Amino acid sequence: MKIALVRPTVNTAKHSFFAFSFPTGLAGLASYLKQFNIEVEIWDYDDNPGELANLPDRIRESKPDIIGVSCMTPTIIRGGMIADTIKSVNPSIMVLVGGHHSTALPERTLNEFPSFDAVVVGEGEETLLEICQKMVFKDVKGVVYRGEDGNIIRNAHRPLIKDLDSLPFPDRSYFNLHKKRKLHFSRGLSEDSFMITDVYSSRGCPNICTFCAVNFAHSTEGIKYRMRSVENVLMEVRECKEKYGFNHISFMDDTLTINKQRVIQMCEGLKKIGLKSWNCCARVNTVDKEMLKALVDAGCRKISFGVESGSDKVLKQMKKGITVDQVRRAFAMSRELGLDIAEGTFMVGGAIDETPEDVDLTIKLIKEIKPDYISASVLVPFPGTEAHKQMAEKGYIFSENWEDYLMLSDKPQWRTTYFSPEDLVKMQKKILTSYYLSPGYILKRLTHLKNPGELKYLMRMGLSFLDFFYKRKDKE
Repeated sequence: MKIALVRPTVNTAKHSFFAFSFPTGLAGLASYLKQFNIEVEIWDYDDNPGELANLPDRIRESKPDIIGVSCMTPTIIRGGMIADTIKSVNPSIMVLVGGHHSTALPERTLNEFPSFDAVVVGEGEETLLEICQKMVFKDVKGVVYRGEDGNIIRNAHRPLIKDLDSLPFPDRSYFNLHKKRKLHFSRGLSEDSFMITDVYSSRGCPNICTFCAVNFAHSTEGIKYRMRSVENVLMEVRECKEKYGFNHISFMDDTLTINKQRVIQMCEGLKKIGLKSWNCCARVNTVDKEMLKALVDAGCRKISFGVESGSDKVLKQMKKGITVDQVRRAFAMSRELGLDIAEGTFMVGGAIDETPEDVDLTIKLIKEIKPDYISASVLVPFPGTEAHKQMAEKGYIFSENWEDYLMLSDKPQWRTTYFSPEDLVKMQKKILTSYYLSPGYILKRLTHLKNPGELKYLMRMGLSFLDFFYKRKDKE
């Protein structure tokens, strides 16, 4: 039995300020399936888009019994094209699709993309194993599939995996670790200075932000957020450092800092391992001085805080669960305790009734807290989210061409009450350029450089940033 796991590429030119990450989720699936003597290959076309032209030959040479395609909303169309190619080469290959998009819209996905035989809903490990062992979909929990008569059949729901420690570590030998990429792994962290991999210490999120696609896949379950044990996480970090030679870990949990005692224990363990550089994401209402000191002392170089807006009204409408004062305190504490990089992530149109005055409050807050890096994305109404429901009910979504569902695009195919698609892009540009192009910010970054690799990275980022917005202006 052989299965190929595929990651499609996003249909967009990739600028240096875009992020790159390895397909760690697919590597985890591979490790799980290989325990049961299933041969697994990973075909990563996001890292190697030029190889897609050779897909028919690869299918013939590899001869997989099953091909699983992992898709986000903006890659589902490319995934469907890959499925078409697979079926044209060998119609007997079973073609599966998984990911947030198809989990939110399983029936629609099968109707839109007829070359997919089934959707794996939610977590894939146990469902994929059962499909590989049975080679049928009937009675396999967590599957929505097309029956012989063409009707779509939804099987029973598969419960989430409660014991994450029972899963093997992702097999990182699948990754091309020595290839140099211009894209950064996380803002401020590039391969010019580090060899980076990502680690997930938990799954899900206990919060209910209206724009987030993380938890809607399991919205019917009481348990959504699950943590691995500290010991299990540290074992994976040690493997990354000693077996593969990574010198920086990017913890990809949506919020690493939910459980204070767990974080402090993890920090003590990371110090013993000797990992001296890592980063994570945090919510401003989950950190205090004791936790931040533990993070910095353990080698945490960067924390990305999800701020979204400088308006308390907007934060409340987004169900973010934080306040602007908490944002101020988190950044002030980070500065006081010597954190290298405090990043703030922001959003335009995150609340359907956001106004230009609310955006001005965001710009004012950014200038006040002075993040080392920021992102400012336009809200994307991903299927299954509350934001999508709100906007669809008001008729604010104009197109469901899924390739347009990008946080950085020329023209969103949706609007909000006060912002047209063009206005959303202008507000996004206003936030980014008012901060990144200010003389004070440029001087600050140049005076904080630690090595030539950081200068090279900043120059590449800056040129790519200007190129992106210059071309956008021409189009407008």
